[in-house]
Amino acid sequence: MRVLICDDDPSLRTLLRIAFALEPDLEIVADASDGLEAIDLAGRHRPDVILLDLGMPRMDGLQALPKLRETVPDASIVVFSGYQESLLGKQALSLGAVAYVEKGASPSALADTIRDAAMA
Repeated sequence: MRVLICDDDPSLRTLLRIAFALEPDLEIVADASDGLEAIDLAGRHRPDVILLDLGMPRMDGLQALPKLRETVPDASIVVFSGYQESLLGKQALSLGAVAYVEKGASPSALADTIRDAAMA
C-alpha cells in the first residue's frame, strides 16, 4: 500500500517513515508538512492511503480533506491528530476521512488502521 504522510512535525514524519519501513506491505511514497503540499504530492504520487494531521500551518487537515478527496478520489484518508476525538474528528469523518486515530497510538496499531483504510 502506497502511503502519503502529512504532518507539520518533521521529527514525527521521520519516525513514521522508520516505523513503517518495518512493515513490508507499506510504502511511504512522500511526506508533506501542510495541506497544500499534501494536495500537490497526492496528485503526483497517487497514494492508496493518506495519513493526515488536522493542525498544520498554511492549510490544515480539515481544509485539505475535501481537496484531497477531489484530487485522489480513490485514496482512503486516515486522520491522525493530537486532538481528542470530538467534533473535529467527527467533522473529518463527515468530510470523507475513513478513520480517526489519535497521536500516541502504537506504530503497529497505526499500520493496522492504514491497512483497514486501504480496504475500505
